[in-house]
Amino acid sequence: MNQSFYRDIQYTAPNNVMTYQYDSQVAVPLWVAIETLPFGSLIYLCHYLKDDEMSNVLNDFGLTANDRIIFLNVLDF
Repeated sequence: MNQSFYRDIQYTAPNNVMTYQYDSQVAVPLWVAIETLPFGSLIYLCHYLKDDEMSNVLNDFGLTANDRIIFLNVLDF
């Protein structure tokens, strides 16, 4: 992993992209930013993930792509 991607003095984040200011702007990876999301926003994000991205999430829970609707319904509930 090239850490210089995350740390660049010239980096300017696009609108609505989370950054952390230290000695330079640092792009925050999704796995870090997701910890700051309210649960409702996390549910919204899951509903709109692309199929391949959602498959990775489902795999983390031991589920298959066929379980997507059940997973999302449980989140909504």
